[in-house]
Amino acid sequence: MSGQQQAVDCDYLIVGGGSAGPVLARRIAEADIGHVILVEAGKSDEGDSSILDLSRLDQQDPTTEWGFTAAPIRGFSQQIQYSRAKMLGGCGGHNDCAFLVPPYSDFDHWSTLGAAGWSGSEVEPFFKRVEDRVKIDTCPPVSPLSEKFIRAGESLGLKRVNFRQEIIEGVGVFPLNVSGPMRQSSSVAYLHPLGELLSNLQVKCHTIAEKLVVTGNRVTGCVTTQGEIQVNKEVLLCCGAIQTPQLLMVSGIGPSEHLKELGISTEVDLQGVGQNLADHSAANISMKLNQPLPEWALTPCEVTMMLRINDDAPAPDLLYHFVLRMREKYIRSDPVIAGLNGVKISPNVTRPKSRGQLRLRSKSFRESPEIDLNYFSDPEGYDLQTLIEGLRFARK
Repeated sequence: MSGQQQAVDCDYLIVGGGSAGPVLARRIAEADIGHVILVEAGKSDEGDSSILDLSRLDQQDPTTEWGFTAAPIRGFSQQIQYSRAKMLGGCGGHNDCAFLVPPYSDFDHWSTLGAAGWSGSEVEPFFKRVEDRVKIDTCPPVSPLSEKFIRAGESLGLKRVNFRQEIIEGVGVFPLNVSGPMRQSSSVAYLHPLGELLSNLQVKCHTIAEKLVVTGNRVTGCVTTQGEIQVNKEVLLCCGAIQTPQLLMVSGIGPSEHLKELGISTEVDLQGVGQNLADHSAANISMKLNQPLPEWALTPCEVTMMLRINDDAPAPDLLYHFVLRMREKYIRSDPVIAGLNGVKISPNVTRPKSRGQLRLRSKSFRESPEIDLNYFSDPEGYDLQTLIEGLRFARK
């Protein structure tokens, strides 16, 4: 039992070794303000070419996935396969490595809503710090078919855009955070090689955080599958949009009525935990090819298109993926369709207005939570109408 193992002390505990955790771990360790422990539930990515080689992204074993599902879209019966990585480096270790800096108008909007310090000009230096460390290929190789997609967009009046420089309406190649074929995830850029970490930084993989330890009005530690970790200064949660609220709630931090339903004692009645879940709805136009599908160079999503539907929108309303395969990532496909020789054009709503929620199924962190993305629920119907317009343009 984890409670019978010896406690470990540190000054800063970072829970989650995905996209954010390694960055925080490295920077705090470099600041030399105390001993840092980073815990990750999954395995290390170091030395695993099926993770690190972007061109092998379809060869990863099932242990690199949490296996979450989300509730069906209202009116349908099929559950959504909700992909969340379980490895050092997180989703940066099993996604397509598209490197896009969001338009600063998004951050300016956050600032007007009261998020002090989050305007575009204020966050820009932090993106620069990331870009100083993470290698980015602005012109990665693409297949002839992806190039035809770009030319098709140009024939419809879209400008060929360098999306590394600006996020505007147009069509072009995805910049990738890669060095050759090798991913430049946060773990690669900030932690590797693990054998040469700073002396005040420790990384513990295969370590699941089960419950935060609350003492008075402070979180003072964490119970894990490798023993309890006692923390002198701060616990930083980097478990992503799903497992951060899940860990808070199983630890008694969340809406008291919901916690009471599951027999969890409330440490802090915080109503917003698990609420306001925002995700991007998307759909596919799928096409069977009458010629053999050419091999993709590094990723099946080599090129993209940005489209502005509303004239008053500060930035594109839609981001498209042109996908060089038929395998469906989010809903289990008919095996016949998945095996067809074809491509997909998938519009994605960039600033969705619908909001979902996350609730617990049990008091155990090891049991998957209930995820309701609540797609197309915004009262104005913006999300659905935008996606429909995106599908119409994709047909062209």
